[in-house]
Amino acid sequence: MPSKSKPTRRPRPKVAAKGRQHLAELEPRRAPVQKRAQLSVQRILDASGALLDEVGLERVTTELIAKRAGVNVATVYKYFPNKHAVLAELYRTHYEPRLGHFNGVMAVVAAGGDWRQAIDEGLDLSTRDRHAREGNLSIRLAVRSSPDLQRLEQKNLEHRTEVLAEVLLRAGAVRPAQARAVAHCLLEVVATLLDVWNMSPEAQAPAYLAEMKRIAKALLGEYLRDQSPTAAATGRRIAPRRSRN
Repeated sequence: MPSKSKPTRRPRPKVAAKGRQHLAELEPRRAPVQKRAQLSVQRILDASGALLDEVGLERVTTELIAKRAGVNVATVYKYFPNKHAVLAELYRTHYEPRLGHFNGVMAVVAAGGDWRQAIDEGLDLSTRDRHAREGNLSIRLAVRSSPDLQRLEQKNLEHRTEVLAEVLLRAGAVRPAQARAVAHCLLEVVATLLDVWNMSPEAQAPAYLAEMKRIAKALLGEYLRDQSPTAAATGRRIAPRRSRN
């Protein structure tokens, strides 16, 4: 009788593992604990932002970062495995305050409050934060050209998409099948408008910010209704718009 051969197993795709490996390589080696160490890491991040402005992403090296920060290059490697991890940490320091602004808006929407005012205030905070941070324009440009930073950006977008989709679902504003698509599109549009504001001095005029707010509120207004003071005070759910079908 012919021998039975064991079925061959298909190799598992390595794409996901590779992505995880890249993200792991962007993590700091350790967190600074003592005050002196925290100051050193902050100088490293500040130096990275300044160098991005001056020489661009490709020419930034750990040696240049150490020299500008006034530390030994061994100190850079003590906390970061490579220059990409330094820039990823710089990216995180820019992203985290904006995530706080986003979460603030989401909290108002979830509570049935004045989400239009929350959007205005959130965009005011985000644009002021972008304007105040050294190296902000360069880190946004670096995100566009660095695959490593693009992975972080995509991960953060996915997180915010999940949050907004869940808020819209709880509000009864969208059907489950469309929640992620709606959330993703809304966030992509606003993020693009913010990047245009960031990269164009002309777009930083008050009229552009006012128009950006109007567009953001119009897009979300397709799915949420304004709340009366009574509804906002009692925390009632946001009424969904009627279907046009």
